[in-house]
Amino acid sequence: MPEKPQMFKLRGIRRLLNRDEYNEHILYRDAAIQAIIGSGITAFLSVYLVRLGSSDMLVGLLTSLPALLMTIAALPAAAFIQRKGDLVKAVNGGRAVFRIGISTFSILPFLSAAISPYLLVFGRSLLSGATAVGNVSMTTILGAATTERRRANMLSMRLAVNGLSAAVVGFLAGQWLDWAPYPINYSVLFGFAIVPAILGNLNMRQLQIPTSALPQAKNKQSLGFKGMLQLIKDAPAFRKYAILVLAFRLSLQMPAALYSIYRVREVGASDAWIGIILTVQQLFSTLGYLALSRLLRKQSVRRWLWLTCVATVLYPILTALAVNPPQLLISAVAGGIFNSGFSIFLTETLYRVSPQDQRPTFAAANAMIDNICAFAGPLLGTAISSLVGIQAALWIIGGLRLITGSMMRMLIKIKKANI
Repeated sequence: MPEKPQMFKLRGIRRLLNRDEYNEHILYRDAAIQAIIGSGITAFLSVYLVRLGSSDMLVGLLTSLPALLMTIAALPAAAFIQRKGDLVKAVNGGRAVFRIGISTFSILPFLSAAISPYLLVFGRSLLSGATAVGNVSMTTILGAATTERRRANMLSMRLAVNGLSAAVVGFLAGQWLDWAPYPINYSVLFGFAIVPAILGNLNMRQLQIPTSALPQAKNKQSLGFKGMLQLIKDAPAFRKYAILVLAFRLSLQMPAALYSIYRVREVGASDAWIGIILTVQQLFSTLGYLALSRLLRKQSVRRWLWLTCVATVLYPILTALAVNPPQLLISAVAGGIFNSGFSIFLTETLYRVSPQDQRPTFAAANAMIDNICAFAGPLLGTAISSLVGIQAALWIIGGLRLITGSMMRMLIKIKKANI
């Protein structure tokens, strides 16, 4: 006689939910809490650094140094998670350290201007180990919390919730920064990071991950860098994915430092305008995810999702064409619409090419690729900008996105890994 499915009751939801539905609601709530950090606080880190009087190169290092350290930390983080298997404790621990650490940045405006920019970059880099643990754990959780059939819809809805929450939070944060006097505005904003640290921990504790979806005991051995390379070598589907994504994500990361510099120094956008730009981008991103949550039920739509990778060319080019803050809204609309598509495309492809029982290791390998790009990309972008100017650099980066985005078509032909 088949076992009766276990049912759960989530606070605020009247009807009983099966485990997949229960976990999905918790992940949606987590996405809203994550928006407080992602769009209300860390989204203003580079702007904060510019306000503190940083050089352009230091703004580039704000992205590059943490990415380098996360590249180093990704494999030990995966080995730790693979051995322990407690994904919820791992993600809560990593996030708590990061969010509490970010809250300490509230004191930086009251320190000497000669050292505060360096302390911000140094402090953010130190938190990279915690970020690595949290990211690898969360990637594994998203692949295990619900069924493969429901996963694409869950990812779309989760990102839609995050986008809508981020739009509200980003707008309010920008208005606060523009209304309150400096440095109280930034001090209060970053000090507020303690709130999502508490709320996020309490929420994620409620997850019910099936034991069968956790890293299995036979695969919990320590895996060094050579071992991971051998594992990837033996997984041709993931290897092809890794090569293509490396090229594409490098072009995505190259303008990371240039956007804040261009908005503040070239266009003269205020904190309020930057908040509005982030809000518009998140709103259109939310609309994109909501549309995808329905459209992706059709296999014919999934086959064409790679085109959103090509469309990322619009963001740097439309930014370069802007000469005043309102014109930056055009690039925000384009970025919001197409970011949703390529995010779902790459995430679903990662799950398709990585075996379930070794997913933390493959998630770590994917994180290493992302962080290598996040380290090298901004440095390359600022180097190109120093040679040809920031507008020309954005045009060049747009051309690279067109080429690497077109290469993403090859991902749809990759066969599913044996799981």
